[in-house]
Amino acid sequence: MTSFLEEVTPFVYIIHDRSEWLDPYRKALSELGVPFKELDLRAPHWFDLSTAPPPGLYFNRSSPSSHTRGNRYAMELASAVIDWLESHNCTVINGSASMKLEMSKIAQEIAMTSNEIPVAHSSFYSSQEALLDSLKNNPERFSFANGFCLKHNRGGSGSGVRLFDSVDQAIRYVESDEWEAPIDGITLVQERILSPQNCMYRLEFVDGILIYVIMIDTSTVSTGSVINNCPADSCTLKERARQRKLEMDKSKNASNNGSTPVACPLKFQDSSKFKISMGFKHPIVERISAYVASKQMGTAGVEIIVDENEDAFVIDFNATNTNYNRAAEKRANIPMRGATAVAKMLRRYWLKSPFNDTRTPS
Repeated sequence: MTSFLEEVTPFVYIIHDRSEWLDPYRKALSELGVPFKELDLRAPHWFDLSTAPPPGLYFNRSSPSSHTRGNRYAMELASAVIDWLESHNCTVINGSASMKLEMSKIAQEIAMTSNEIPVAHSSFYSSQEALLDSLKNNPERFSFANGFCLKHNRGGSGSGVRLFDSVDQAIRYVESDEWEAPIDGITLVQERILSPQNCMYRLEFVDGILIYVIMIDTSTVSTGSVINNCPADSCTLKERARQRKLEMDKSKNASNNGSTPVACPLKFQDSSKFKISMGFKHPIVERISAYVASKQMGTAGVEIIVDENEDAFVIDFNATNTNYNRAAEKRANIPMRGATAVAKMLRRYWLKSPFNDTRTPS
């Protein structure tokens, strides 16, 4: 069991629940000469509420999908730690205000709507039973021109996200063994915004500034399938392996039926699903940028879809655990990569002395 209360040197403390996602940050911080320590939420810890936290800068990277990796209470623990830190006026990047958004897509939609930022129409249900009852007895609630998707109120890495063209398809899923129960019991029904280009865009912000826009190819998304648009390198590899297995299984089945040879697995090793969009422009970008800057957010990844009328809608808001696709960054040869931008932001705050600044970016 560990405690940070014994520390006296002002470090940058990274609060996280998945070590694999930290490699780019470790490298960038080391290159900038910034001393850092990690608070892994998976390890046992104790905190003395009567004692002030050690001096330093705290960077919250807790993940809303942590429960899908066996870390059921990581987000709750992160929230408690952040409350303690903020009660002592510690500077916390991605603090309690960001956590509120990260833990609830309902809170995200309310925040966007309150700031006149268009969102995909959504409703939510308190339980699997409530959702199923509505699907069967109030099908008009799901009457969207291009279908709808189900997603967990607290999600991440595609947990609980399924796309449907009809109510019958959704009923079969909700009644099946494939049903994924949301960790907080709440399921959202969100209108599907159809992109003529079969893509969505993710706006990456660091310290309130838009550093770049990444285009995500959604052409492989199919009805009823699991959807994961997380740009993290580990997520990309996991999704690529899943797609490869699906295609290989299809090919093997077809081959056994004498219709086609087994596909070569090397075909599925490369992916250009994520591409930096250098010239992307849309009026919604200015609105989102103003909101992120006004909330003094450390990192944010905002996902939007542009429909056939050139109208854009926010479909997801990542407020704490922003990951970057290094392969896409390398292909685009952009001047400022995500992890480097984050490290430079942390260095700026870390250099502020004597670490009793009451300004706490949300």
